[in-house]
Amino acid sequence: MSAQTSEWTPTGTGFAIEFTSIRMSMARLTLGIIGVILIAAAVPTVLLILLDLVDVLTAHRRVLVLVLYGFGVVAAFVFILLFRRSGRVRRVEFSQAGIAITDGTDRLEHPWHEVSRLTIRTDSDYARIGIRSARGPLTLMAAVHTMSLSAASDRPVLPPVPDELRALIRGAGFAETAPPMRAPGCWRYGR
Repeated sequence: MSAQTSEWTPTGTGFAIEFTSIRMSMARLTLGIIGVILIAAAVPTVLLILLDLVDVLTAHRRVLVLVLYGFGVVAAFVFILLFRRSGRVRRVEFSQAGIAITDGTDRLEHPWHEVSRLTIRTDSDYARIGIRSARGPLTLMAAVHTMSLSAASDRPVLPPVPDELRALIRGAGFAETAPPMRAPGCWRYGR
């Protein structure tokens, strides 16, 4: 099931959603992006410096620059493809007891009293469900796996959070933070 067809389904005690995601922290994602940028920029820059020292291809320098920076675009696509291949279908259940994530046969439960912060982002290239609990942070990135490069920015990657689920989370003792103006599909909860 892809994130484009995911829906929040009511369960006996709350809501559940299944979507293809990658388990990764925002720090790891950021470091990966920076690494690709540095590698994609370093290779053409070093080659241009070496060619400038030799000064053999002066007439064809513009063509060479375009070819070398095209290497950076290819590196970015490889980075995205590697992320897409590592996605797995996960089921996230919100109930009165807490949050449970099922990944194949593995099930990880976070009781509400252990959760200190919850983020659900549905509408951007950083669409995710993030949980900070006593067991540590957990982020399930959805959009890196499912968004196409030509996707319209107004089409959410995950469906909006139902009002009943928001009430369930608030009933567990969380305060809801209003989303920023540029992030209407971002719900943040904290204690």
